[in-house]
Amino acid sequence: MPPDGPSFGEDLMETLANRDLARVKLLAVLHFVLAGLFALFAFLPLIHLVTGLLVASGSGTGSEAARPDVGWTLVGVSLVMMAGALAYAGCLAWAGKSLWRRRRYWLCLVVDILSLPVLPLGTALGILGVVYLRRPGVRDVFRQAR
Repeated sequence: MPPDGPSFGEDLMETLANRDLARVKLLAVLHFVLAGLFALFAFLPLIHLVTGLLVASGSGTGSEAARPDVGWTLVGVSLVMMAGALAYAGCLAWAGKSLWRRRRYWLCLVVDILSLPVLPLGTALGILGVVYLRRPGVRDVFRQAR
């Protein structure tokens, strides 16, 4: 007599799907955590920004007056560093939100690939993300969410 409930194969497939979904959710949380860290550390160049403004205005306390173009260069570099870090944090948060909703598979994969050169946490997240997102079961999780 056949069993009334699902077969062993169906239970196994459901368990694997739940495991892949849990991994995608964990990956989303890790993206949010790293985005928060980058957003926090994006404001470290404020020290250089203030120093550059002081040098550019000529209100330094040193015996030699620094050239204003050095101060403006320091201001520009610090603004570019802050903008880049905030943009990266925004991309990580967007990818985390997309992972949580299981949307935009290619965006998540590209952000994880771009995270690889960001040592050390971005590299770990990038490797983990690329390995997980390339699994066939995870692709199915994204397809089922549509």
